Amino acid sequence: MKNKRCFFIGHRNAPESIYANIVSTIEKLIVENGVKEFVVGNYGMFDSMVIRALQQLKTKYHDIVLLLLTPYHPSVKSVVKPNNFDEIYYPEDMESVPYKAAIIEANKKVISSSEFVIAYFKHSSSNTIKFIEYAKRRGVKIYYII
Repeated sequence: MKNKRCFFIGHRNAPESIYANIVSTIEKLIVENGVKEFVVGNYGMFDSMVIRALQQLKTKYHDIVLLLLTPYHPSVKSVVKPNNFDEIYYPEDMESVPYKAAIIEANKKVISSSEFVIAYFKHSSSNTIKFIEYAKRRGVKIYYII
């Protein structure tokens, strides 16, 4: 049986004040929805807080799987795996994607393979909103961080 997956989308410049909400939302998905697999990028404050929250929760929920998304093949751009993370995750069929489009395409691929998205945004003119709309069209359940 495939693990339920959650992906994270959010503004780079997220305030520290949302950290507790990130932790509680992730824990809710683990406890109430049986989510076992979490995929997160590594590009800004939101992702940094998510990584910290996942590391914290992994000490309590040992069976969750933490994957760090890289939109670039490891031979093109190396990535350091954070403590408590299980793998560096490079989506399939990304080799022909142009370098400048890699983050967008990687995010779409992970959204398409996820049942849940946790999202944080400050204004409606961002790429985050576009990814949220993309997730909605695919029937992905979205949890908003306020």
